[in-house]
Amino acid sequence: MRMRTHNIFGFAISLLMLRAWLYRYFFLVVFTSTYLTLSINWFIDRVVGHRGYRRAPYTHSFITSTIISIIIVLPYIYVLKIFGFEISIQLNLYMAAISVAFSHIILDMVTKDGVYPLWPFSRGRLSILGIRYDNPIANIFFVLISIILIAMMLLDVAGYSFR
Repeated sequence: MRMRTHNIFGFAISLLMLRAWLYRYFFLVVFTSTYLTLSINWFIDRVVGHRGYRRAPYTHSFITSTIISIIIVLPYIYVLKIFGFEISIQLNLYMAAISVAFSHIILDMVTKDGVYPLWPFSRGRLSILGIRYDNPIANIFFVLISIILIAMMLLDVAGYSFR
């Protein structure tokens, strides 16, 4: 998928994982979701994620992307600890960071180049749908799903109910 699709989808997933904290720390959660999404997706794709036009197995697997997300979130959790935020929000940050990394892998899994889900234990590549990364229909679909998720959470915070 395109980077903007990764970022919007990752932001929505991160907000969903931190949803319990939206009511109490709204701006912190929005900032945190933005930070996690931009930094994890950037690192997976731009820093070491591609060899030429091919995805590198050492960043596009569930195992290594989990490690990358934990390394990226550790300094942020340390800063939150300095400012006295609760331990429970710090634990939710790990879940949000790993969810952003998994969302990146899952979105890349639907493209024709696929991912290496079990690297370093297996070099097998997995592609589910076999579409091009820049397929406009697939990118628009995931962006729309993300916008709907974000809108539902923000409307819920604003006091509306979807029950």
